[in-house]
Amino acid sequence: MPRFLPTLVQRIKTIQKGRKHQSPTTRSSPSRSTRHSVQTTPPYPNFSPHGRKESILLDDVNPILHSDVFTQHKLAPSVIPSLSGRGRHSNGNRQAREMTDGECDWWSNPYLRMLASPLRQCIVTEKQLPADFMVRLAALELSGPRLSRTITALLPDGVEHSRFRRHNSGKGYYIACRKESIDELVSRSSYKRIPAPSKLQVHSLLATQIGHQLRLKVLQELELLAESLRCAPQESRENTILRRLTRTEWVEVKTTGRISQSGAVAVLVVPPINKRTLYESHKAQSSRVLPTLPPLSILHQGQVPESTYTGSLPTQQVPYYNGLSLFPSACLRLRLYKALQMVLLVERRARWRQNIPSQVSNCSPSYSNNKSRGEKSSHAYLLRSDRNTVRRTDSARLAIALWRIRMWEGQGWEAELGSYGGWTAGKSNTQMI
Repeated sequence: MPRFLPTLVQRIKTIQKGRKHQSPTTRSSPSRSTRHSVQTTPPYPNFSPHGRKESILLDDVNPILHSDVFTQHKLAPSVIPSLSGRGRHSNGNRQAREMTDGECDWWSNPYLRMLASPLRQCIVTEKQLPADFMVRLAALELSGPRLSRTITALLPDGVEHSRFRRHNSGKGYYIACRKESIDELVSRSSYKRIPAPSKLQVHSLLATQIGHQLRLKVLQELELLAESLRCAPQESRENTILRRLTRTEWVEVKTTGRISQSGAVAVLVVPPINKRTLYESHKAQSSRVLPTLPPLSILHQGQVPESTYTGSLPTQQVPYYNGLSLFPSACLRLRLYKALQMVLLVERRARWRQNIPSQVSNCSPSYSNNKSRGEKSSHAYLLRSDRNTVRRTDSARLAIALWRIRMWEGQGWEAELGSYGGWTAGKSNTQMI
């Protein structure tokens, strides 16, 4: 030991001065930015004393002080390629791997994204489902001026987007994304198994609160969609994310029950809101007499998938959402209408920047007057998501948020024989699932 310490001190001083001693059994440490991009297996450390004249601790890179160098790290996640041909993200001097066309198709499919979410166990049925098919609950302590003491209540946690509201509890519990699950939770007293510092309470408006937050999630996704489209205006004319169907297209959808537009994942019918509608909505809520609402959504046949196994694959079903049932509250429906108009405005400005002469001529009064009735826009909004639109922005998250409202209202869980949830083979185009 007395002989080792002077050698170690001298070696440290030598390294500090910049005169590094290279050993034949050592190698230079790769930088952190490129280490995750290397796919080769790291070398196995050599602890053998044969051929050594000094301790292994004196090496520049040794498995004791630099164990991370000899550990195999995961590769950097693949990124979505941009339309301009340049990668959005880079990893040091080496560019991260870009997704292939097949991977972009999978990533743009909202149903595959939901199925790929982490598995969670329902506290009512004790069955495991993907997290996007469930609602997260947590036991939270509440205190306020109207409460004489601090109480513990079971509240939704993490339903809204994380940018607007983060998780209030580190540990959460899950139930199926269905309104009837709350009644089963209370009737079976399954919530009593949740550990809490005091007696856990479930308020009577828990189902209404969850439904409200699910609708807020749709508004938040629309806001984020408009914000991301401002930064990605490339190829907006060919790869439009959201647009209004013309009256001719909307009549064709209602007549044939088929949505022939490529990449369609949802259709929303949201007419403008006037002051009379707001007044009648407030009057109905004050009298607690709710009007009879039409079905929230109806599945229509989408475009036939391009595949060699088209005959064996089920036909894609595109949900058509009624804005009156989707957002019964007139105030929230007005916010939905304004959010949709904001996304359309961003798309319109992006097209105008790409082709100024044609857009100026199209916006002239003479062009709008000569426009036929069938070419005018309807109140139906078409949401698209495919391998090309995903290169601009991720619109599948909005489709997932809309589908979760559909599941919460009881649709999409039960299916007849021969159907596969949202994908039905040879069924009627107006069949409710």
